[in-house]
Amino acid sequence: PVLARKVHKLRELYDSSYALLQPKRIAWPLIIAVISWGFEAIAFYLVFQAFDLNGSVMAAVFIYSFSTIVGAVSMLPGGLGMTEGLIAGLMKMLEIDTAVAALSTVIIRLATLWFAVVIGLAFLLMAEKRFGANVTDLMLEQEV
Repeated sequence: PVLARKVHKLRELYDSSYALLQPKRIAWPLIIAVISWGFEAIAFYLVFQAFDLNGSVMAAVFIYSFSTIVGAVSMLPGGLGMTEGLIAGLMKMLEIDTAVAALSTVIIRLATLWFAVVIGLAFLLMAEKRFGANVTDLMLEQEV
């Protein structure tokens, strides 16, 4: 009896997931995401270079990618705290000075996460101004 009320929702979830996760639909977004994350990891390597650190490209890519994935898996918004701590901790394992590791972490997170957040907020405010309503409220109304 408990599941009987939810069967139609589970079927809808399955049908939607099946349609959205088709290889032909997910290929381009996956390619774009890999390229985008690759550029973020290269940006982290450029931070390495700016501080004259002797880490390799592979070390920078691993540190940034692994930390970002762990931050995402932590289910914290933007991986806050988890990602930064792991980036700095992995840099310390490469025997990088604590202050340099912390500053490098702040720089890369400002350049990647917070820059995107600021752009998103700016566009949200522009949309609210243009449409004369709270866009978030409109989105919530459509979900109901």
